[in-house]
Amino acid sequence: MKAPQPPHDGSRPPRRTKRIVIAASVIAVVVAASGLAVVGALNSGNASGASDGASESSTPTPKPAPPLAIPTQTPAPLGDAEASEKTANAAVTDLVQANNEILQRADGGTDGLDSIAAGFVWGEMQALATQRQQEGLKQIGDAKITRTTVSSVDLSASPPTIVFDVCIDTSSIDVVDQNGESLKDQLYSSSTPTLNVYGAQFLDGLWKLVTHDIPATPDGAPCAR
Repeated sequence: MKAPQPPHDGSRPPRRTKRIVIAASVIAVVVAASGLAVVGALNSGNASGASDGASESSTPTPKPAPPLAIPTQTPAPLGDAEASEKTANAAVTDLVQANNEILQRADGGTDGLDSIAAGFVWGEMQALATQRQQEGLKQIGDAKITRTTVSSVDLSASPPTIVFDVCIDTSSIDVVDQNGESLKDQLYSSSTPTLNVYGAQFLDGLWKLVTHDIPATPDGAPCAR
C-alpha cells in the first residue's frame, strides 16, 4: 500500500489568503460605515445648529412699554396746608389720567407711576395693568373727575397725610375685548359719578397716593349730579 501523498499545490485551497482577504474586506466595510456615520452626525449637527440659529433669529425681542405721560415731579420741602392740598390734589388728577392711559394702552406698562403712587395704590394699578394686558381688554374714552373735596389734613402726622373724596365719572367710556365687543355693561354699571376716597402721603419730598377705597353710597351720594 502506498503511503498517502500530500496533494499538489493546486489542489489545496489557499485558506490563509482567504482569511486575510475576508478580514480586510470586513475592516473596509466597518471603516466605510464609520465614515458615513461621522459625516451623517456632522451634517445632522450642522443642520440642527442652522435650525437653532434660524429659530433664535426669528424670535423677536419684545419692546418695553413706553413711560406713562405723567408730568415730572420735583421733590420739595413740605409746604403749608394750602400748598400741600394743591400739590396733593394735582397728584390725584395725574393718577386718574395715568389710570386712563394704562387701561387705554393695555400693554402692561406702568413706568413712571412711582412718582405719584406708592403702597396699596401702586400695587393696585400694577395689578390692573397686568390683568388688562393678559385679558386683551382696552378702554375707549376717559374717566373724568367731576369733583374733588379735601376730607382731612394732618401735616403733623408721620408721614403727613391728606384724604380726598373724589367723584369720578365713567359714563363716557367703553371697554372692548380683542374682537371689538363691548364689555362696558359688565364692568361699569353706575350711570352717576362714583365716590373714590384717596389717601395721600408726603414721601421723599413728593405727595403720593397710597390708599384707595370705593365706599358704598346710597344713590351715588355725594357724587350724584
